[in-house]
Amino acid sequence: MELHFKYLDKVRVIDTEIEREKHRLKMRGEEMDEDMEDEFYIRRLDAGLFTLQLVDYVMLEISATGASTVSHSGPPVRTCGSHFKSVTSQCCPLCNALQARE
Repeated sequence: MELHFKYLDKVRVIDTEIEREKHRLKMRGEEMDEDMEDEFYIRRLDAGLFTLQLVDYVMLEISATGASTVSHSGPPVRTCGSHFKSVTSQCCPLCNALQARE
């Protein structure tokens, strides 16, 4: 769970920066093109998005297989001030992208 929150924080920081840039572009009347969208996505990946999704995917996979160690992860999640919903919300975009490829 520590890795989840570490990379989630990093991605949130870059997301905030990207939203500011998008707002500035909009205020100047400039439109975003595909290249800019790609650049923003690459910046998110560089900031830790891929690692976050991978960590979350592994945790969900462990949870889905019913491993006995999952029951021990409950209290640390609650003490971090979050729920497993935080993990699943990060995996939804990844799952949707994978489904779109099929």
